[in-house]
Amino acid sequence: MAGTAGIFVVFYIVVAHLMIPHLERMSETGVMITTLHLMGPMATCWLLFFFITFDSIANGFAELTRFADRRFYDDWWNARGLDEFSRKWNRPVHMFLARHIYMPVRQNWRIRSDSVTKDVISRIRKSVPASVAAMAATFFFSSILHEVTIVVACHRWNHALFFFSQMMQIPLIILSERASWFKNQQALRNWSFWLAMVSYQPFLLCLYTYKAFEDRAKAMGGSPTSLIAVSANATTGVL
Repeated sequence: MAGTAGIFVVFYIVVAHLMIPHLERMSETGVMITTLHLMGPMATCWLLFFFITFDSIANGFAELTRFADRRFYDDWWNARGLDEFSRKWNRPVHMFLARHIYMPVRQNWRIRSDSVTKDVISRIRKSVPASVAAMAATFFFSSILHEVTIVVACHRWNHALFFFSQMMQIPLIILSERASWFKNQQALRNWSFWLAMVSYQPFLLCLYTYKAFEDRAKAMGGSPTSLIAVSANATTGVL
């Protein structure tokens, strides 16, 4: 319990002192510079969030309910791509999606050999591999849930940035698997994964934050810079 409380304190310090000041100056420095400044703090916050969720909260509920399976995650830090990361970092959700979406879509994707239908859907099902279709359906469902969570948390619609950014992982995964020179470079794939993890999250945060401040400034007739300080202080109070 004391360790969890200490992590929350560190989380607050990182957000209040290492992230919000850069977000306040984002309209002046730009999105790309702010993204570079937020790479370290965002990666730290993500690791703290992961530890709190899976090592503290999940294990605490497992202890209370006497749940025997404590394997909530695998070695996602050694992931060689986004697909391997999605399978390892959150095993309960991965197992749920695999059982209820991935496997049913993959098993029912192919048309029987005696089918003679020639509509568009049939042609697509014949040309697209079952594994790719099942992966796309799984990512689609997961992206919708993530987008709904972001919309509810931010109380605004940001043109489905999170949804499209997560769906863009599908072509990246396919390209990385088909590029033979990249597929066999295990260390390079792990470095690429960490580069994407460290840069993707702060960039998306900047896009969502700047859009929120810009919309509020237009609604109130003020400047984005003055409203950033007000929103940052409100965010700090919530955290």
